[in-house]
Amino acid sequence: MEDTKEKIKKNVEKTDREIWDEQVRAFKEGIEAQEAERKKAAEMKKEAAKEARAAEKAKKAAEKKVAEEAKVAEKAKKAAEKKAAEEAKATEKAKKAAEKKAAEEAKATEKAKKAAEKEKAEEVRVAEKAKKETEKISKEDRLLRREEKDLKAAASVAKENKGSLIKANRRSVKKGKDADGITIRVKKIKKNRIKKKLIFFIILAAALLFVSVFARQLCPYDPYKQDLSQALQAPSLEHLLGTDRYGRDLFSRIIMGSQASIYSTLLLVLIVSVIGTVFGVFCGWKGGKVDAVLMRISDIFLAFPELVFALAVAGVLGGGIQNAIIAMAAVAWPKYARIARSQTLAQKETAYMHAARLSGDTTSKMIFRHILPNILGPLLVTAMLDIGTMMMGLSGLSYLGLGVMPPTAEWGSMMSESRSMLQMYPWVTLSPGVAIFVSVMIFNLLGDTVRDYLDPKQRTK
Repeated sequence: MEDTKEKIKKNVEKTDREIWDEQVRAFKEGIEAQEAERKKAAEMKKEAAKEARAAEKAKKAAEKKVAEEAKVAEKAKKAAEKKAAEEAKATEKAKKAAEKKAAEEAKATEKAKKAAEKEKAEEVRVAEKAKKETEKISKEDRLLRREEKDLKAAASVAKENKGSLIKANRRSVKKGKDADGITIRVKKIKKNRIKKKLIFFIILAAALLFVSVFARQLCPYDPYKQDLSQALQAPSLEHLLGTDRYGRDLFSRIIMGSQASIYSTLLLVLIVSVIGTVFGVFCGWKGGKVDAVLMRISDIFLAFPELVFALAVAGVLGGGIQNAIIAMAAVAWPKYARIARSQTLAQKETAYMHAARLSGDTTSKMIFRHILPNILGPLLVTAMLDIGTMMMGLSGLSYLGLGVMPPTAEWGSMMSESRSMLQMYPWVTLSPGVAIFVSVMIFNLLGDTVRDYLDPKQRTK
């Protein structure tokens, strides 16, 4: 019994301990659960804070993006306003430019109209003057023929009489009458110096042409052979005009340069004289709107300074002797066109032209048989006087690097290559300059002499 009690007691104690242990374990589990819940709550709070920060960050990014978009929109708005203002300004500027251009065109039209009226008046004056000159020349020719007839008659009378009658006739001729009482007009003809001058200058021009034609054979040295050991030597018996910076003989290069300078000049004068004559004769013969349009085109070319316009054309086309000739021809042809036109207008109303029309001559026959032979004199004189001017123009373009390109020998380009050595080695620059001066002087004097020779007033004195 006691054992049973003892056993029951032990079981009760055991049960109480187990219950205590279970309660302690349950309490621990509760604490652990609370701790776990607390940790979970802390984690959730932390996650929520993280999400809140992310949301705040996203909100700030969105606000920043909106601000940037607003800034971009503002900038675009300002750019659009600026562009609109610039367009308005450009429109205003274009409007002013158009108004200015219209005013200039109106002014140019008025100026062209005045120039046309002035040109017409000048042409009428020239035609009247040409008519008077023609009448005067015809009168002088009649007087000369009459004087020649009188002199022949006097000579025949003197031959027919002999002895004392011859002496009497001589005395009477000196007094102005022959033995039969016939009045004899004796005119002393002065020595004609113009013809001798013409022959002299033709010989000089022919000598220049001869030198240019046979330049290769006349050169004592190769004009393109370089010898730096002979560079920049002063004029001597070995090298008459010295040498340039590359040791090339200057005398040989000047002779060879005459080909490019003289040939190109003569070709240029031939081109502009032919083109200008064709345009001028055509305008003077046709008249009307065709004449007005072509003459206004020539006015456009004449409105620009010759050298400036030639530089512009040569600059667009580039360097080279062909482009230089084209540039000079573009500014030189209107002069020949105007001369040919005025002369054609003067010849068109003459009596022999009316007679040619009545006889049934065709237009081409009247132009080539009657017009051209009578207007070639002024055109020839103008062409002869223009040779020197054209030579200077081509040399100027070559000097500026728009003509003949080195190392080709040409007087203008030779001066351009040596312009920096003018003070130290003057013969290198002065030699081609003197060649240009002499050639221009010869052709100018030849042109003046041709003009005097073709002038009826000065041909016989």
